[in-house]
Amino acid sequence: MPAASRALALLVLFCAATLLSACGTKTGAVRTYSRKSKTFAVIETRAGDTAETLANRYLKDPGKAWVVTEYNGVTEITPGQFLVVPLQPVHKGGLAEDGLQAVPILAYSAFAKAPGSATALSQAAFDDQMRYLKDNGYTPVSIEAFYNFLEFSEDLPAKAVLITIDDTGQNTYDVAFPVLRKYGFPAAVFVCTDLVTGKEGALSWDKVKEMAAAGISIQHQTKTLRNLTRRKADETFEDFVVAVDRELTVASLEFREKAGLTPSFLAYPYGATNELVIALLRKNGFRGALTLSGQPNPFYTDNFLVSRKPVTADTTLDALGKSLTVFQKSGGAQ
Repeated sequence: MPAASRALALLVLFCAATLLSACGTKTGAVRTYSRKSKTFAVIETRAGDTAETLANRYLKDPGKAWVVTEYNGVTEITPGQFLVVPLQPVHKGGLAEDGLQAVPILAYSAFAKAPGSATALSQAAFDDQMRYLKDNGYTPVSIEAFYNFLEFSEDLPAKAVLITIDDTGQNTYDVAFPVLRKYGFPAAVFVCTDLVTGKEGALSWDKVKEMAAAGISIQHQTKTLRNLTRRKADETFEDFVVAVDRELTVASLEFREKAGLTPSFLAYPYGATNELVIALLRKNGFRGALTLSGQPNPFYTDNFLVSRKPVTADTTLDALGKSLTVFQKSGGAQ
């Protein structure tokens, strides 16, 4: 928390504590208190309170426990503490006195049960990477929360990271999904609808729905996984535009019919996009789309040019850590 914000919070806490203590002496009863405005709640914690229960009580989302701990600079909640809970974003865009927040996005595209593949990440390696995030204080967030951050309607944890998976078939369900559940991490899985066949090695719609019900955000990766920027030799320009539009609309219909889902975000196949593709996405009501250009994302990132960092079988924990830039200092220094 910036020094100015912390000083303001401490002043509010001091005034609140003085006021509440005076109130308490009138009855002699042992009670706890809270006062709330449109922007802040000042509370005295009670037995059984945790960051999660406070976030659920005041922010309607236990997943925002980090708001309580980060704003107050605490790691543990004990009875009798006076805390300030911000009820609205207080660091829009992640702006700070000396720079701004950036959000790294990890892109996974191949998994395997066992080690040995030259291209696919093993379950043990994926588990190691998720444990690395947890042990080093990173907080995976949902794709919806990330886009809320871009649109100034939601703050994110200081070390927020987004986990994304481009449909890798059955191994997304068998390998990645159990690890994500183990750590309680949200993620976005981008699905190509023509590949959801239920055949050996492929996802089925039942498994897609199961992951969605468990909190995994199921998103769009076209109907056939074609490169949306390349016109085929036998296509007229008009045919090309219609074909690209169908890659979006036909798949969207299948998401609704087969899984009851309405994806809002698209991962560009091969990371490729252009102005035409973005115009068609906007026409079809998409909220944003993601590339594979590698750098972290500050608040001014274009919704349709969000960057992801590919993670491959040979990505070491050291390399992963170096890719997780979460703050850009003023003047461009990291």
